[in-house]
Amino acid sequence: PHEPIPPDTRDDLLLGVVLDGNLPAAVETPSGIVAAPDPRRALGQDETRLGRFATLQGHRFDTAGASTYVPDTDTRRPDTLPYDDPFTPSTAPFKRVVAFDAVDSSYRLYVRDPALNPLGVNEAIRADGTEEQFFADLVVSPSSGHRVRIPSVGPGARVVHARLGSGPTDLDFKLLQDGAENWFIEANEAGRLVVELTIPRAAFGGEFGDPHQSDLHAEAPPPNVLRDANHVAATIGVVVFGVLPGIVIAIGLAVLLFFRRSWQPHGEVLGRVENPAGWHSIRDDPTAQEVPDITVFRWEAPLFFANCSAFRAQVRGLVKSHSARWVVVQCEAMTDVDVTAAKMLEQLDSELNAVGVHLAFVEMRSRLRDLVSRYGLYETLDRDRFYSSIDAALAAINEEPGPTGDSDR
Repeated sequence: PHEPIPPDTRDDLLLGVVLDGNLPAAVETPSGIVAAPDPRRALGQDETRLGRFATLQGHRFDTAGASTYVPDTDTRRPDTLPYDDPFTPSTAPFKRVVAFDAVDSSYRLYVRDPALNPLGVNEAIRADGTEEQFFADLVVSPSSGHRVRIPSVGPGARVVHARLGSGPTDLDFKLLQDGAENWFIEANEAGRLVVELTIPRAAFGGEFGDPHQSDLHAEAPPPNVLRDANHVAATIGVVVFGVLPGIVIAIGLAVLLFFRRSWQPHGEVLGRVENPAGWHSIRDDPTAQEVPDITVFRWEAPLFFANCSAFRAQVRGLVKSHSARWVVVQCEAMTDVDVTAAKMLEQLDSELNAVGVHLAFVEMRSRLRDLVSRYGLYETLDRDRFYSSIDAALAAINEEPGPTGDSDR
């Protein structure tokens, strides 16, 4: 007879033992050596199964449909989301099930880019020791064509290895994520999903940085949201500190808000609306239609040294995300252009021209056009690409030879 020898995580780690799905039998973490969940363990009847019906404001929370949320004043028991911490080591009390990265003018939280893209598997663990490793043990009950939301450890997490199975049987699956790093699994059968994942240690805390708005992967809140937040802060100041100190706080916040709007301005992509006719933000008006190969971009502040890098970053991002061949900048709210911003425009135009993308400007004030001429920008920016209106710019672009012009159609 043979005497069974219980598993030893230290031996598993030293020997590099792997389980189904190429999962390591153990990993070493700051909390000690952690054993992997058994990927062949039978599905328990009492285990929380992701994929069963649970709603968040009328949407099944574990589907891609729950990509919006509207905060309200209803103080009764709210919707609750089922959650059992699936991670080892535990991440409690931190939970990340549904994430949003933008807010619109009606205070609706939403995912800016809800399109689902493949989530990389077999990612390498960084050798510099800046990441933490975790195991996840989840029971999912998807159905054909139905994507199930699964929790993640936090922003920036990556999948090293993953296996979906039912006992010894491997099941086919796909992992996906949206723009806010919400994770989903697509499969045809229920099974146990065991994942080895890694995440930057800085995601759980560290020294505070000083990022620029252009470094953040999220849009600035709409002006009315910022305004109302300022009003709430001013009211709290009056209640807590009294009337006169509260007024001083309100004035200070108003000044800070003014500088913030100028230094970190809000830009909008515009689309054509038929009724009433005009151009409106595609974020605020779902009926607004963009023009193929052309992105109309409204810049809502003076363009000067403090925000020109944000302008450049936003234009670069639009060219990449919209596959634009033309970027038409609507300049109605642009009240000034300084020397630093002019130099940035010159460099940006040359950079875009090198990859076949062109800039055009509409509704620019005559004083600013005089400044553009004085700065010598007409040597780089084509003088003929300044137009009185968006429609005039589009008509001229359509006459240009190339992918957006009529001559190639």
